[in-house]
Amino acid sequence: MKFHPPKTRRLLLVFLCCAASLFGGVGGHPSWNTPPSIQGLILDAPADLSPTLQAPRLIREPEFTLGYENTLFWPADSLEATETASGWTLLFYEIQARYSLPNADSTLWGFVNAGTGSATFSGLPEGPPVEYRLRYYSREANGGFALSHWSDPQVSIQDSHLPLLVRWDVIRLQRAVPIVWVIGKTLTFRVTASDPPAGKVMEMIVHEKSGTVDDTVIFDIVPPKPEVDTVFSSYSLRTAEHESATLTMWVKDLSGQSSSSVVLTLFWMPEEENRMFSFPNPFNPSRQEIAVIQVPTPELRTARVFDPFGNCVRILRKSDSSNAFFEWDGRNERGDLVANGGYLCVVVGQEKLYCKIAVLR
Repeated sequence: MKFHPPKTRRLLLVFLCCAASLFGGVGGHPSWNTPPSIQGLILDAPADLSPTLQAPRLIREPEFTLGYENTLFWPADSLEATETASGWTLLFYEIQARYSLPNADSTLWGFVNAGTGSATFSGLPEGPPVEYRLRYYSREANGGFALSHWSDPQVSIQDSHLPLLVRWDVIRLQRAVPIVWVIGKTLTFRVTASDPPAGKVMEMIVHEKSGTVDDTVIFDIVPPKPEVDTVFSSYSLRTAEHESATLTMWVKDLSGQSSSSVVLTLFWMPEEENRMFSFPNPFNPSRQEIAVIQVPTPELRTARVFDPFGNCVRILRKSDSSNAFFEWDGRNERGDLVANGGYLCVVVGQEKLYCKIAVLR
């Protein structure tokens, strides 16, 4: 091998520490100071080394990396052991990161001591793919230097923005005052989310908590997407019927970041065909409690409440035809609270649909 005089080697050191064997000759800059031990080795190395050693391997990179920095890893121990077994001493590593911006390409680089299996690049841009590659320098026992081929590149995209949860609705949710419920234990969700400007949403997450349940269920989005707008009926409540449960729902992106969450407290009533019932029962209208009367179908629009003597004390009309319930505040048509006792609610035109309601003040 050809060795250079001290002046030439000093020029080589300046070149390597300021321009570092760049991708395709594109200009770049160092990401950290070259360790003094490596500076001395560079002074001794020839400038015209051609790669002859086997390429190293970078550990596989995720598609997206959180924030503006990324740490690369490689199996340094096994690589250095292989070099030793071949009669070589691994001296140091060179690692590079390259990305393209609208106006120019850019390359970051740095040297790493032998015995080290990682390096961290900071100040990386969000959005463009960043390509990383690695090589190493070794020396024989007689002092000869050798250079490896570049590793196969690994690519990752920086993502510093949280995913955005636009909506998470429960379809056919029944809202009365002050209760919220669904009919049947299986929920249908409508979820809209995105991960601007460069990420992808990978998971939809539901956490259910009640007096008997504390559980989290994850729904994978396959493949992950920059924008999600989906309806799915895959979640069954773990909480028992008529027991309140709090659902916390959010999405997560490929870089591991979570969106803001939607919190909903509800309970579920069983599906019972051709039957109606009231909840809570009994209820106390003096404490502003509301009797919620579930009916089999939302199309039923009017019901009457009768006292124990068969007198109609109140006509109930649904304000929203999509809701499968009536509400009764325990008052008659004049606005007075009714007396304690048992009452009967009957759907107009469907006399076989009725339920008993107990008033207890």
